[in-house]
Amino acid sequence: MYLAVAGIYWLSTQNTNFPNAKSAQSLITFTFVPVNGIVILPMLASSYRYLKEGRLKMDKFRNRAILLAVVLIIILIIEFFYFKDIQSGIMQMLQKGTNVVK
Repeated sequence: MYLAVAGIYWLSTQNTNFPNAKSAQSLITFTFVPVNGIVILPMLASSYRYLKEGRLKMDKFRNRAILLAVVLIIILIIEFFYFKDIQSGIMQMLQKGTNVVK
């Protein structure tokens, strides 16, 4: 989950460069990793438990895993655009801050 969010963050910030980028990356990444985990992992773990107990067939488990992967991809696409928005907001705040100081 961390690698997926970090990768999406990296892709969304390709054309932006500003100071303190590392701290912003850590804040955003460690905010969204648990959110994505809370959305995806309980359903996957529950389905896996049912599979191990024999209450769920392998093809049903595979279908659920594929559905959860599609949901995760949709969430990551939304986060990509949200991360771009966050970055532009940070840039605007930094620019306003430097104008006030001058």
